[in-house]
Amino acid sequence: MLNCVVTKKGRRITYGYLVIALGIQLDWNKIPGLAEGVGTQQICSNYS
Repeated sequence: MLNCVVTKKGRRITYGYLVIALGIQLDWNKIPGLAEGVGTQQICSNYS
């Protein structure tokens, strides 16, 4: 038996493995000084 999902438009998509990525919510102010420091003083982020 194949695993599948059906979209709103009725399209059936089968899969062997289903990976769900919920994403990320950025909050630069959670770490004191981060918002001001990104891009300076050797502070960088791949999320900016």
